[in-house]
Amino acid sequence: MKNPESLHVQGVSFLDGMLDRKPKVTEWKERARLFVAGLTEKDFESRWQSNPKGFPNVLRANLPHFELIPAVREASEESKVLKTNPFGRLINELANNIDPTIKQSIAESLKQTTARLNRGPSNERIQGINDFEEKISSYLSDILPSQVEIEFQTPTIETLLSTPKVFVDDGFRGTIDGKGHGLQRTVILSILRSYAELITKRHDGHRTLIIGFEEPELYMHPTAQRSIRSMFRSIASAGDQILFTTHSPLLVDVTYFDEIIRVESQKEDGLISAKTHQLSVEDMLYLTRPELTHSRRSGTSMSSSR
Repeated sequence: MKNPESLHVQGVSFLDGMLDRKPKVTEWKERARLFVAGLTEKDFESRWQSNPKGFPNVLRANLPHFELIPAVREASEESKVLKTNPFGRLINELANNIDPTIKQSIAESLKQTTARLNRGPSNERIQGINDFEEKISSYLSDILPSQVEIEFQTPTIETLLSTPKVFVDDGFRGTIDGKGHGLQRTVILSILRSYAELITKRHDGHRTLIIGFEEPELYMHPTAQRSIRSMFRSIASAGDQILFTTHSPLLVDVTYFDEIIRVESQKEDGLISAKTHQLSVEDMLYLTRPELTHSRRSGTSMSSSR
């Protein structure tokens, strides 16, 4: 909105109650929601606007979110707290939902800890740090009449939450980067499932996550592969979408034949391209009960096995 101060509708100003402080983005959004809620169709004017600002962000907020798990990805990288990855967003959500009284208690404890490290009127500082400072200052004074003071910054709870280490106990407790690739990929998927639940809560129960998984059978023994197939089915049943490529027959269930696409490479005129084959419900009916259908779609590749 270029000129919010000029927006008056039905005697109500958009900026009412917003000029006595510097509002946050969430407050602007809430104010816009309340302002629009009191309007009628007569208060709106439809018109084209060239290249509206913020349109990419509007699209990102409404379109499904896609997360890709490639064939090789280290869980130690995926479990870092970044603004751009699901684990970082989960930790940020955790930080935002901590009870304010608990936050205050932790902040006071951190201040008391820092007081043991820095100079202060309470004289609670650890003597070893004073001795260290004095030694450096004495060497410095041999060259210049100066003194050194070492001061430690008080961390915040947000700082502490931004540097976690993920441990897994599979009979032997250790950091995730020391575990096998199969377990690492399962941890990544578990993080994504938790993130999917968070996104669902934010979108009033509407699932908006699409997970792309490249060869999930890698590093997995047959039993684990079957478990992953069941997990994928559970995620899909909850409303999210799973797309995966595989070379393992254990991850393919003929019950859901209409969800399977076979991809093969072909070479024509020296160029390599991909060709896809999918068995439709109509074609499956023709293969099993030809009397139920009178026509077959041309160009569809079909195959059957016993």
